[in-house]
Amino acid sequence: MKPEEKKLIKGIIINRFRGDLSLFEEGKKWIENKTKIPVIGIIPWLNNSFPPEDSLDLLEKKPCYSNPEIKVGIVKLPSISNFSDFDPLENEESLLIEWIRESQNLRKYDFIILPGSKQTIKDQIFLENSGLSQDIRDYSNSNGHIVGICGGLQMLGTTLEDPHFKEGSRKYSEQKIKGIGLLPLKTTFLEKKLTRQINSESLWPCQSKINGFEIHNGKTELDSNQNEFDIKPIFRDLDLGWYIKINKGGSIAGTYIHGIFENDDWRNQYLNLIRKGKNLPLLNQKSTSYKIKRESIIDNLANEFNKHLNIKALLT
Repeated sequence: MKPEEKKLIKGIIINRFRGDLSLFEEGKKWIENKTKIPVIGIIPWLNNSFPPEDSLDLLEKKPCYSNPEIKVGIVKLPSISNFSDFDPLENEESLLIEWIRESQNLRKYDFIILPGSKQTIKDQIFLENSGLSQDIRDYSNSNGHIVGICGGLQMLGTTLEDPHFKEGSRKYSEQKIKGIGLLPLKTTFLEKKLTRQINSESLWPCQSKINGFEIHNGKTELDSNQNEFDIKPIFRDLDLGWYIKINKGGSIAGTYIHGIFENDDWRNQYLNLIRKGKNLPLLNQKSTSYKIKRESIIDNLANEFNKHLNIKALLT
């Protein structure tokens, strides 16, 4: 480090320390003597399952539960965003999550998720070129269940138009492309993103209060040229999501609401839709809320920082 950069450092924190903290006293002294910077805290290893810090953290997480009843496939888009949407599913003991990285038969999954994207056009081109678009269509034709979130919703539609080159279009021929075509929706990307908190009410798969947020580019509307689809709104606010029921038991749903799975009633009822199709017992509605579990984990982390970190050294 340059001398002017080193002057900015207040202290060193040792994170995720395993074992007896007292045994590291000599190591602490060595670091301070070598760097001339105080060690202001040694944070012990905590066994809680924390929400992922980034997409790599989520991708590398190992399954927590040994006897899952439902297998979920999440498509690993090159420009995946808002990976925290899936943390509530990681918390479900009955679920096993796997990442779909390449073309394959998707019928082993009880439902699949198309996540959000930082560059929807670019990721849709990836799906088409890799064969995954056709895999997803085949999965739908076999009465699979599909959820698209934000960019995933947009890709499930019929057309994507990027007149301002905002979503990964690299040339004019990519400014208007076909989507997967499972929902009769067309999306046009605008110059500015929409960001807002959401408080709404769901109509499917249950009536329930819904909280979440939107952060996306693009306006999505029904494609009037696709009248054969029996598409319905998921929420009372009609522009937040749509779904189609497949006659033999499957479903295709897409929503702009990030954090949709954090809504316990909605998540439980969607999972019960899957469980009913597999003749599994329905989930107990009285289970502990995911949000309460998450807050408890974060509170525990804060308590450990208060216990082991010299905050005053940072503030002086």
